[in-house]
Amino acid sequence: MIATRLIRSAPLLVAVPGAFVGGYLGVLSAASKRHRPSTGTDRSVRFVIVVPAHNEAFGITETITSLRAVDYPRQSFRVVVIADNCTDDTAPVARSAGAQVIERIDDLRRSKGFALSDVLPQVLADPWVDAIVVVDADSVVTPNLLALCAGRIAAGDEALQVRYGIRNPDDSWRTQLLAVAFACFHDVRSAGRETLGLSCGFRGNGMVFTRRALAAVPHRASSLVEDLEHGMDLADAGIRIAYVDGASVLAEMPTNDAGSRSQRDRWERGRAGLRPRALTMLQAGLRARDPLRVDLAADVLVPPLGTVAGLTVGSGLVALFASLLRRRVDLSVVPAAIAAVGLGSHVAAGWRASGTGWRGLSALARVPGYLLWKVQTRASSTGPGTGGTGSPEQWIRTARNAEGSALKNWDSCSSGATPMKPSNEEFAS
Repeated sequence: MIATRLIRSAPLLVAVPGAFVGGYLGVLSAASKRHRPSTGTDRSVRFVIVVPAHNEAFGITETITSLRAVDYPRQSFRVVVIADNCTDDTAPVARSAGAQVIERIDDLRRSKGFALSDVLPQVLADPWVDAIVVVDADSVVTPNLLALCAGRIAAGDEALQVRYGIRNPDDSWRTQLLAVAFACFHDVRSAGRETLGLSCGFRGNGMVFTRRALAAVPHRASSLVEDLEHGMDLADAGIRIAYVDGASVLAEMPTNDAGSRSQRDRWERGRAGLRPRALTMLQAGLRARDPLRVDLAADVLVPPLGTVAGLTVGSGLVALFASLLRRRVDLSVVPAAIAAVGLGSHVAAGWRASGTGWRGLSALARVPGYLLWKVQTRASSTGPGTGGTGSPEQWIRTARNAEGSALKNWDSCSSGATPMKPSNEEFAS
């Protein structure tokens, strides 16, 4: 009898997880429509813009030039580059571009997370500093970056995440598709959380820490996704990360298969490694009725959009098959429909926010092939993700498009090898 009931309930059980995920994304998408963009500005906060860099001599000048050109009093901000375990000319090039440079050599603790954990206290040792902005070494920023952040800090926010976008959305169908995915993940979800008074979480690039936030929760994150990890640390301390969308940090995304594969594999393995902690946070948040922790845990637990799409299609097919088999509409159709509507509204909102127009729609038409690519990527993954603090993996530095196929490993010196700079032919290709 029990076995029979389980068999009859199987379609419903298959469809329910998709309904939870789709419903969650649908709620954030609906809330994002009521979001009011950040406006007020201030010029009294003193910033240090920190740029973690490993072998970034080729493009670091453009990033520093963009940062030094922000519309903010020149005496109220500094640009500091962390030349972390570099084997190229990152440090002298950064100094020539007008940045202060902190050179860090550590053969055992090699990652962006370790670099930030070591250097941020050094920066805060100067009482002049009110807040720190972290910008990746392949990025440019909008001129209003510091003014908008200062306005939010003056209004009482202790941690901020600036809108994170793509510099090169039109380079290929991959970057167009990634532009839509970025808009879903960064614009739609973050705007929805801001509307609901939740924490938008950190996204690695465009993170802002006030002195108060780092005093309450020092940066100790060292996993592949140190940004998510530190955001969860802040949520445990009751500190919300506010969303600043009137300003942007824009990073270059890889257009080739190798760069895309390396980057996506790193992101997804890193998030997977944090899911055990997210489950613990979810339980604690539910017990404490703390929406901040519940939402951040849900954000980590929600699979990538490609997986969500596969889950939605699968639950829909199961519901359809069950209905045909029983010659009536099966109850599993309801959660399958919730999943489809939620995911559809989320992708539509992301597409609108991405500004990619018909090009974005054309890229979305490639999603079935992209899902097959993701399956292949996961099958070829070299290992599991990392857990929390103290268990870092090697972090593969994604090749910039102008560098051709010259991939550099943040930890390459651990094998005793010296990373090679690209030749002129590689740059040309």
